[in-house]
Amino acid sequence: MNLYSSEPHDWTIPEVESLVTMADMATAYLVNASTVHQQTELTQQLQKALDSRVLIEQAKGMVGYAHTVSMDVAFARIQRHARSHHTSVRTVADAVVNLGLQL
Repeated sequence: MNLYSSEPHDWTIPEVESLVTMADMATAYLVNASTVHQQTELTQQLQKALDSRVLIEQAKGMVGYAHTVSMDVAFARIQRHARSHHTSVRTVADAVVNLGLQL
């Protein structure tokens, strides 16, 4: 925060105290804005992780049902397919649920 004057000025104690208060308020605002931004990013990351987990669980259920295997075996098939195709488990799960990929 900068203050400018067109001519030299001797600051009085009350003026300096007021300016310090304004600077403290600006600092508090910036800290609060940064905290809100970090919390928003974390919330978005957690929501994405939850959405991915739901999709993966759906895919496990579909693969398990189609092949009459346990959820662990179904997940292993999804993982194996992801590794062999150099993609993520989430991408494979999405293909199973939304595109009908058969494993």
